[in-house]
Amino acid sequence: MSSNYDSLLSSEAFTNIHPKKKELIIEMLELMETRSSEQKLQILLAYGMKMQSEGLQLTTHESKALMDVLKTNMNPQEKSRVDMMINMMGMMK
Repeated sequence: MSSNYDSLLSSEAFTNIHPKKKELIIEMLELMETRSSEQKLQILLAYGMKMQSEGLQLTTHESKALMDVLKTNMNPQEKSRVDMMINMMGMMK
């Protein structure tokens, strides 16, 4: 996994995260590792739905930390699409 992802998982936001949420996030990040921005958006959507189906939600702090890392190499249009998807999915508390 990239150092950005490693720093995310060791960040304060993920110190006391629910084990199932952490497992799903690690799985998602591993899938995203070598994908295009468009593919990352699709993976994000799929994992957002998976988390919802399992009754899990990211806190605002967790979501912000995750989005900051995911958006690192995205252009403004891609960042806007990610924000829209997050809002539509209700992935944050």
